[in-house]
Amino acid sequence: MIPIADNLKVKLSKEVMRGQVPYDYLSLLKVLLLQQWHQLSDPKMEEALHTRIDFMWFTGFGLADKEMHVPDETRTYALTAHIRNLCTLIYFN
Repeated sequence: MIPIADNLKVKLSKEVMRGQVPYDYLSLLKVLLLQQWHQLSDPKMEEALHTRIDFMWFTGFGLADKEMHVPDETRTYALTAHIRNLCTLIYFN
C-alpha cells in the first residue's frame, strides 16, 4: 500500500499545481481534517491557521518556516475540494 501523502503528491502535482508554488500535500490533508473535526468554513479555517498555535503546529503552516505560509481561503477551498475527490477515487475504487 502506498502512503497517502505520496499518493496525493503524485496526483496533485499532475493536476493542480501547474505554475503554482506547491504546498506540502500532507499539510493540506491536515487542513481538511481540522476543518471536518472543528466544522470550520474556509474563511474560519484560514483565520484559525493564523491565530491558533495548535492548528499551526499540527499543519506546519504559519510557523518559523517562511516557505510554509498559510494558504488563503480560496486556495484552501480549491485544494481541499480536490483532495476530497482524490481520496474518494483512491480509496473507494
